Amino acid sequence: MKQTSGRKIWVSLGMVLLLFAAFGILGYTGIAGQANAAKAEPKYGGTIVAGTYLISYDPKGFDPGMANYNVDHFTSFFAEKLMSGDWHKGPMGTNEYTFMETEWFPPNALKGCLAESWEWTDPLTLVFKLRKGIKFQNKPPVNGREFTADDVTYCWNRLLASPRVAKKRFEALKSVSKVDKYTVAFKLNSFVGEWRYMFGYGAYNALYPREMVEAGVEDWKNACGTGPYMVHDYIRGNSVTYIKNPDYWDTVTLSGKKYKLPFADKIVLPIIRDASTRLAALRSGKIDILYSVRWGDVESLQKSNPNLQKKGSIVPDNMHAFFEMDREPFTDIRIRKAMNMAIDGDAIGKSLYGGKYTRLCYPFMAWWDEYVPVEKLPPNVRENFTYNPEKAKKLLAEAGYPKGFSTQMVYPSSYDDLAQLFVAYWSQIGVEVKLRSVEPNQIYGIMASKKFEGLIGVPDGGSGPLVALRKMTPGEFWNAGDINDAELLKRYRAARGERDWKKTQDLLRDAYVYSLSIVPRVSGPNPIVYNYWQPWIGGFHGENMTGFFSPGPVITRIWKTK
Repeated sequence: MKQTSGRKIWVSLGMVLLLFAAFGILGYTGIAGQANAAKAEPKYGGTIVAGTYLISYDPKGFDPGMANYNVDHFTSFFAEKLMSGDWHKGPMGTNEYTFMETEWFPPNALKGCLAESWEWTDPLTLVFKLRKGIKFQNKPPVNGREFTADDVTYCWNRLLASPRVAKKRFEALKSVSKVDKYTVAFKLNSFVGEWRYMFGYGAYNALYPREMVEAGVEDWKNACGTGPYMVHDYIRGNSVTYIKNPDYWDTVTLSGKKYKLPFADKIVLPIIRDASTRLAALRSGKIDILYSVRWGDVESLQKSNPNLQKKGSIVPDNMHAFFEMDREPFTDIRIRKAMNMAIDGDAIGKSLYGGKYTRLCYPFMAWWDEYVPVEKLPPNVRENFTYNPEKAKKLLAEAGYPKGFSTQMVYPSSYDDLAQLFVAYWSQIGVEVKLRSVEPNQIYGIMASKKFEGLIGVPDGGSGPLVALRKMTPGEFWNAGDINDAELLKRYRAARGERDWKKTQDLLRDAYVYSLSIVPRVSGPNPIVYNYWQPWIGGFHGENMTGFFSPGPVITRIWKTK
């Protein structure tokens, strides 16, 4: 490190970007060693340096209305939402939930945040009652005024009018209006089962003051919210620094005692693009927490720093090869099944991920209650994830391609190894695939424009079961392979329209299995990565976040014991 103008500068050794770090991690595989600090008496003060899952990236901005997961991440320290995950149900409380998600949380893991309560006053009207007396941070341009219903309606109307938001995302929402100073009504065109995610804690719905926009939302110095920290400094390519909001409203109860939040005086998010530099900072103690460490680094860290704590979890966003389902030859399900059976997922998991993997983790995540394991799938679906090159060749012949065929696939260059293995397996059944790699940030534009032929490799996952199904409906941005299946759409709508969550879960399982039966993609195994933290970090068990791409509430609730 070197000092410039009194500010700490993080220097990286290279420009290697890890897509795993970019999209976060989910699931869990248990905790390796329990630090005494985790249950020690909380301590106030000090600085926590946290290498989160976006450690490779600068903020795209500090405007919560930008509708971008990157922005949700960096604003989660100063801006809050109507709902959030209930920390008291995590490892530091009743241990009902791990909070290893990055996007979606089940209803029983949630609580009110800026909203004190909510109710459906009629089948299509959701009313939120706001907490009284909550104030924005006492800094320009707001200077500590009270948060009210006017702020909720302003943020939502600005979001709905934004060209950055896909109109289909909020098509069920008719209006957001103020009932009184502390009450807001969401009027719907139709009921949506994912209403908690959509309006409460999910993507792009953090709340902020109008004055922030009027003062110049592009300037990070104007960033303001009701959250536990305030943006203090941003050095492009090096770090984002937050300082404690001394007037923060929330508390946490630990071992029966209530504590005012936050614990640390300062949070620093370093921006370190090179993996070896990140590991060196962890080893030397310059980083207190580091997310998304690959399995290949676990053994060396155990040898060099045996006191480090870690928790493993499944990467949700591995690359999937989506078929162009509306074009030959992929309109024939036999072709799609053959190209799945040609893949030895277990061999890939062992060679690429050292045996630390889950065979199937898409479109539903393996830790969701609605997920059905491969071994419990119906035989005609389970066989799609079983290596069987001979049957694959037979299916190709039945489809009119006894000698195979040629096609192509565009994919993000960060998945070179996986793409090359897919191609090698496909060639063994006579399917020759020409690869075209692009920069990782280009693949989504190509997907949206549909300017590709054959297959497209897209990293995706983790967005909740109803959203996962929505991504496979016509007109959806994330519908990479142009899936247009009437039965799947029918099952999705049935699940989305059901108000009883237990019944919804049954409908979701059925829809999930059906979605696998139509074989819209080839999925490899998902690797396991690890969150690491120093032995002097208390109150932490490797949790990822308690809201959509929001690590702020987690780091707010941990402390340093020295």
